[in-house]
Amino acid sequence: MTHRDRRRFERVIRVLSFLHEHAEDFSTAGNVGTLTASLETHRNALEAAISRQKPERIDKRQPINNLTASCRQIATIARAIIRRDKNFVGRYKLPTPITDLSLIAHADSLLAKLEFHLDDDSDAQQAKSQLRSRLASFELAPDFVETLRKQRNALRDAIEFNQIKAQSGIETTSSINTLLHATTLDIQDLDAIMRGRFNRLPDKLKAWRSASRVEVAARKALGEPTP
Repeated sequence: MTHRDRRRFERVIRVLSFLHEHAEDFSTAGNVGTLTASLETHRNALEAAISRQKPERIDKRQPINNLTASCRQIATIARAIIRRDKNFVGRYKLPTPITDLSLIAHADSLLAKLEFHLDDDSDAQQAKSQLRSRLASFELAPDFVETLRKQRNALRDAIEFNQIKAQSGIETTSSINTLLHATTLDIQDLDAIMRGRFNRLPDKLKAWRSASRVEVAARKALGEPTP
């Protein structure tokens, strides 16, 4: 929520306070009563939208670190194997630079070499078994392939969750803008009424103008350093 939107929301609160304080001046069945009910509805919707605007997000650092460590360990073992077996082939080096998507793609390439699938023929199963054994001989945990899959999925889930939350935040921001525009229309109608109703009551008119204006953001004094 921007600072200006926050000030527009605060105006709604002030206007409603003014209307409730001066409720005896107006008929609840008239235009002011209708506009007051409308503003209260918009305020409730705004409060709900504001509470949803900063959704909880998953910290991706740990899933990235876990998957990177596993991929790096496999790459280190692959280099050790190559030093003694020049016929050992395959892409095991981590991508540079490492990004969320490049890391997942690299993990997928490793899993394609290591995971057994129902459609694997006997040659593919044998090749995967041999590769798993060669890597495991360097003291990898027996379930290193399963761990790699879990770590890959954990990072993918975190990315997808954050993407959903980011989209939800965009939609919520749009909803807030729509609601604030609706409150502006209500307050403009109320302003037309108040100027006529309190034309001969300067104190009340002054109070209304104070309540219904959008506060101006404080400006820094000339030469004041930026915090």
